[in-house]
Amino acid sequence: MDGQSQRLLKHHTANLALGLIPHAQFSVKTVAFQPGDTFVLYSDGAFETMNAQGDMFGEARLHRLLARLAGRPPRHLCESVLQEIQDFQQERHQMDDITILAIRCC
Repeated sequence: MDGQSQRLLKHHTANLALGLIPHAQFSVKTVAFQPGDTFVLYSDGAFETMNAQGDMFGEARLHRLLARLAGRPPRHLCESVLQEIQDFQQERHQMDDITILAIRCC
């Protein structure tokens, strides 16, 4: 997230999960961060979560949520995303891991 405009900027690479296949080759992408920018990394479990009706949380919903939370402290951002996912999921069993990491550049 851009610290100045609070816009969500998506940087995506198509790589396998780290450690899944020994000696796998990975693409590299370099992104310059400015003070105030927030880097958010999440696993597919964050947007593939399903509710009791079989609806998926979805990447678009996650991106809207992240945009709404722009400027919040990283810990609050992560806790809010996890709470929103749990609320969406209701009592349905989680089928995949959910990992979210937010780092604010100083």
